[in-house]
Amino acid sequence: IRLSLVGSEMCIRDRLMGDLVKMLFLFNGGALIAILALLGALARNGQKFPPAIDEIVRTFGFGLAAIVIASLAAWLAQDALSTQHQDSVLGDTSDASIANYRAIAVLIAICGMIASLVFGIIGMTKSADALGVFAEQVASSEAQPLKS
Repeated sequence: IRLSLVGSEMCIRDRLMGDLVKMLFLFNGGALIAILALLGALARNGQKFPPAIDEIVRTFGFGLAAIVIASLAAWLAQDALSTQHQDSVLGDTSDASIANYRAIAVLIAICGMIASLVFGIIGMTKSADALGVFAEQVASSEAQPLKS
């Protein structure tokens, strides 16, 4: 019974963590794709780019890089946990460094997820500000009559 409870708890935890990682990928990556699509549409129509767009793209890129690092660290932690479990089943419990390795990998994964979320929120805030200013500039330029 104990093994089945641990197994189901691990399944729930892994599913939730996997969904969180996917959500952060979509949060940063989706926003980055949307901004790049906007830039492509603006370039095709010969319009100016919004202010500070390179900083916005860089912020979402950092968020995407942070979640990639977090997912790799989580995978390494899961691998260390699996190795430790296999060793304990076989009766070999002499390697205590795996626990330290796993703890460091989990810490990196958690920090990466938090960093990804923070970069995503900062990117959204900067995007909203820059696109608001850009929309005002476009509206004011359309309101002025063309000079012949």
